[in-house]
Amino acid sequence: MGAPVDAIPVAIPISVHRPEDPAGGNRIAVGRLAGPVGIADPFERVLTIREQVRVARHEPAVDIFNTLSSVLARLPGSVLMQFSGTTSQNDLQASNVPGIPWDTYVAGAKVERMFPFGPLPGCAMMATMITHNDIGCIGLNSDGAAITDLESFADCLVAGFGEVLALATDDDAPPRVLRRVV
Repeated sequence: MGAPVDAIPVAIPISVHRPEDPAGGNRIAVGRLAGPVGIADPFERVLTIREQVRVARHEPAVDIFNTLSSVLARLPGSVLMQFSGTTSQNDLQASNVPGIPWDTYVAGAKVERMFPFGPLPGCAMMATMITHNDIGCIGLNSDGAAITDLESFADCLVAGFGEVLALATDDDAPPRVLRRVV
């Protein structure tokens, strides 16, 4: 929108599930990144994000809220919010949901795509990805006050994904298709 931005605050889920945890459990922690939107080269941008994710995963205190959860559960919500922070500190919150890795049917029709839409937890944008067989779909939920030009935003997203997908050099890779569904 005409104002340069070097980075945006991003929250991502980090699995802290351990082999000794009960089966079917899902233990996650929140990793915070400085989304490097100011890096023009998509390869450098991906490398920067990769390094930030690596650092977040190995942060010694990454699992602190899960470790202290039994104590924290006894605190009043107003006290807990004072030191836990809120998602409004993030411009983007991302999530991923494992999909079904086999053919699935609903009323006899084959499911080809699943579009996830996570709740908007007080941040400008919630991006949720789900994979189904070899197809990944992303659902976006945005705050209308934060993203006022949806058409331009959608164009930028498609262009950004196109830049990253163009980095693939494997000639044997299946064709990649970007579809914009509104």
